[in-house]
Amino acid sequence: MRFGIAVIWLLVTWAGAALAQPISYEVRGSMYEQVIIAYVNGTPYQALVPETGISSKILEADFDGDGQVDLLHSWSGGGNCCAPSYAVLSLQNGRFVNATHPEFSGWSEPEVQQAPQGHRFVIETTQAGHGHTDLNGRLSSFAFVRGALQLVESRVLDQMLPALAQLSAEDYNRPGFDKQFPISMNYDLDGSGTPDLLLCRWWERWGAINCEIQMATGRQIAINNSCVRLGILQSRTAGMPDLVCGREDILRFDPFTNSYQ
Repeated sequence: MRFGIAVIWLLVTWAGAALAQPISYEVRGSMYEQVIIAYVNGTPYQALVPETGISSKILEADFDGDGQVDLLHSWSGGGNCCAPSYAVLSLQNGRFVNATHPEFSGWSEPEVQQAPQGHRFVIETTQAGHGHTDLNGRLSSFAFVRGALQLVESRVLDQMLPALAQLSAEDYNRPGFDKQFPISMNYDLDGSGTPDLLLCRWWERWGAINCEIQMATGRQIAINNSCVRLGILQSRTAGMPDLVCGREDILRFDPFTNSYQ
């Protein structure tokens, strides 16, 4: 996690105990030079100074049931290198505490669910990066208890839409295969009786494949997504088969742009 240590302010009553007080939050400052300000009864306090990067508010709510409003927020180093990390900032015993967890990150924001036991943060993570070829993901669920994130569920996501035929980044793991060369597959996509060509090239940075279609007529069709796996489905759109990208994302042919998206 890349969240820095906050400058902590003590917010106490005359007896030294924290009050349940109206709290709201603001991310202040320019990109890469930000602080998170907490307004307690309208008075601003510097609650957190993140490391250099981009911080964003996601949701303000009382996640642990203590009567104080907490902040679910994200941090990113910028660019598309690494998925954002997430954290919960809260007032605990008169101090602002930023709760993180090494598995609380992902390209999609956490889904906040209300369970009988309280709020749950559910996030799906797919590892991606340099040379990565794993198709599986992970679904994790976190509870926020007494100022800390607790992992309450973690399971592997390996369900995949079945494909009639497919190409995969794992095809590049064959011993001795030179990743400078494309991989390809012949398949009659438009039902003309003549095989068309699905051509894919290795993208080292993400461990994925970038693909295009070369029809037997000479027409080229773009595929606007990089995928770890690209498969041909039985269903069709505008006379062309739908494609599955990764485990279960469906790409459909758009005849107006002559591309899959």
